[in-house]
Amino acid sequence: MRIDRVLLFLFCNLVIFSCTRVLHTSDVATQINNHKLVAVLPPITSIASMEGGEYIAYKNQMEIESASFQQKLVTWFHIAKDQGKITVDIQDLLMTNDKLKEIGYFDGVAMTVTEVCEALEVDGLLCSYFGMDRPNTSPELMQIGALEKKHKNDVEVNLELFDGISKKVIWKYSQKLGVQQSFTNDLIAESLMRSAIKKMPYNIDLKLKEEDENKDILVGKDLEF
Repeated sequence: MRIDRVLLFLFCNLVIFSCTRVLHTSDVATQINNHKLVAVLPPITSIASMEGGEYIAYKNQMEIESASFQQKLVTWFHIAKDQGKITVDIQDLLMTNDKLKEIGYFDGVAMTVTEVCEALEVDGLLCSYFGMDRPNTSPELMQIGALEKKHKNDVEVNLELFDGISKKVIWKYSQKLGVQQSFTNDLIAESLMRSAIKKMPYNIDLKLKEEDENKDILVGKDLEF
């Protein structure tokens, strides 16, 4: 108990601010009824402190950050599923990436949402974007970036849930975190997913509330695509 309190204290003091926005289509509750298995695609990443520098180093670091965040997202989804908090299964990370490699996804082959879903044999795709002031997986680059940004790292995150049948975004979650320089991808993902999972249409509490009240609690502002 004492350790949990210490971790909570440290967590609260590392997060300087957090701004969140959630959007969804009015029929999202109906569309997810057919979702049994969802894949988490490798996130798109950007690193402000490395822009304008050597391209190969920047590209390599973005790929490292992407792989790191993809693993963290999948891990948190599995935790939520094991705890009975979400209704869908999440495809194994290695299986997702192996199948993406087979269809040329990493080589830039153009394909639709439906084509990717069919290739992965999933019902939906979670796509994401992580924009950072500095990298979070390289101690040397973290130190340089932190000095340039005065020991603060703003992280902008967008999560988008695509439906394989309609080919459109049915749910979008945006969050901006201002964190201390020592914040790792593990802590960033924890802060993000603890909040995002509560807002997802797969969240079992939302579905139970909808059934209890006999109305669609997810009806709100439609997304424009």
